[in-house]
Amino acid sequence: MIIAGDLLDELGSVNVDFRDSVWRSGFSISSSKSLKGSGGGGCC
Repeated sequence: MIIAGDLLDELGSVNVDFRDSVWRSGFSISSSKSLKGSGGGGCC
């Protein structure tokens, strides 16, 4: 995964995990720091 340097400073450590279950499968991306935003969600 490539993350811009200035964004990485805001995110802290980033964890990328692939989950596969009966209900849902896909990538889960989380960071050690919480980002403040509009809460509208987004897509990669």
